[in-house]
Amino acid sequence: MAVIELVDGGKQAMKTTWIILRLSLLSLLFSFPAPAQTASTGALTGEITDFNGAVVGGVQVTTINEATGEKRDVVSQENGIYVVALLLPGSYRLEFTKRGFKSSVKAGLQINVTETKRLDVQLEVGSVEEKVVVVSESELLQTESPALGNVTNHESVVNLPLVTRNYTQIVTLSPGISAGVTNAAALGRGSSGESQGSFRVHGASGADNNFQMNGVGINDLQASGFLSGGVAVPNPDAIQEFKVQTGLYDASYGRNAGAVVDVVTRSGGNNFHGTVFEFLRNDAERHTQAESIRVHAWRTNQERQALVLRLVSGHAPDQWRRRWRDQQLLLTGVHR
Repeated sequence: MAVIELVDGGKQAMKTTWIILRLSLLSLLFSFPAPAQTASTGALTGEITDFNGAVVGGVQVTTINEATGEKRDVVSQENGIYVVALLLPGSYRLEFTKRGFKSSVKAGLQINVTETKRLDVQLEVGSVEEKVVVVSESELLQTESPALGNVTNHESVVNLPLVTRNYTQIVTLSPGISAGVTNAAALGRGSSGESQGSFRVHGASGADNNFQMNGVGINDLQASGFLSGGVAVPNPDAIQEFKVQTGLYDASYGRNAGAVVDVVTRSGGNNFHGTVFEFLRNDAERHTQAESIRVHAWRTNQERQALVLRLVSGHAPDQWRRRWRDQQLLLTGVHR
């Protein structure tokens, strides 16, 4: 009888041990923090301390998008750490407030896609109505991730020469990328976007590149050149920025062993603004060359005009497009 009770007790102890082990594994799994940024957003983190270097918890951190006025509020933890996740790329104004301390304000903080910027703040003792405005500060570095890569902003996209209006021609601005010379006589958007970009990163195959736009995959899975069309290539004026990650990026971006190209398109703001341009390619503008090597495509397929007018006021985009035989009219309006 005693032997039976001993065996039953051993089974019960073993069962209890397995339950505890499983619960421990589950708690360990869910204890890992969720990614603060995604393929279409960035994030901000930092530590808040007082004048003596002691951490300050319970500080209200308000982030304000300077283009749209959108506000996000978080509270710093007891260890002084704060995290503002899933921020759309753009310029932000930050306000740090807590009773017993002067408010601290930082404006013009740039958040980039896929990056987590770090901003440490030191609060001064005083009334919360008093404000300390940070006017100038060294540029924030991306120190929260070992990922290698480079961000190309809107100004670079629209001002650098793009012979076929294709942003993939300037991905080589990031180190570690090799690509062939762009074919200036290619039709449409050229050959740069075909077969996953037609460029190589650290010796990997060009088919291993991964393209995402606003967090959605836009890969050319067939990868058969002009037959499958290549990756999606938006109008350069519609691109806010793009980042090419070339190595050490985390598994959330992983698909293949090549580069990860994350494109973010422009969104609306609270102010009206617009651009007007004309993009014309005509054989009359070419250098004189022999009749035997004249490219007929320059006269018939590459001659076009484009007019873009963008009126922005709010957040929801509406797009209209009209195509004519010799020119293209693209109107992009954003309203409330």
